Amino acid sequence: MTRPGAWLDVQSAGYGLRLGGDRRARVVVTLDETAFRALVERPGLRVRRGGGWTGRDAPGAVAKPEPGRPGHVEGQRAVMQADGRLALRAANLGETPIAWLLRRKDRHGRPWLTPAQGVAGERLSRDAEIALSGPSLTMRWDALPRSGGGS
Repeated sequence: MTRPGAWLDVQSAGYGLRLGGDRRARVVVTLDETAFRALVERPGLRVRRGGGWTGRDAPGAVAKPEPGRPGHVEGQRAVMQADGRLALRAANLGETPIAWLLRRKDRHGRPWLTPAQGVAGERLSRDAEIALSGPSLTMRWDALPRSGGGS
């Protein structure tokens, strides 16, 4: 039931698990009444448009990142404003490279980064992201327009 497009359909001998989007997909597994009732209880089923049932996500399940964006987890982070109030802002809650380095240890069991270095690195990363998101203050010389005269 965890595969995309999986759904249960009523069969004469029980409940058939299909992996395709319609009834033309062959039945992969047939469930008896007790197995079906266990699925209803945990994690649960929801009625599928067009008949049958699809699985519900288990409570507390981590949402999968959308294709093409590995490591990106949408969420909110509390940010201190200039007047001292906390405000929630949209943020990527995925693991940063600095957090990955904080978890690493050398061959003697010592951490690669101290907690203070990790906090400083995260702060530098956030400051750089904020600085790069604003307008450029100088002219960019990397892509100058050229005239067709070969000058």
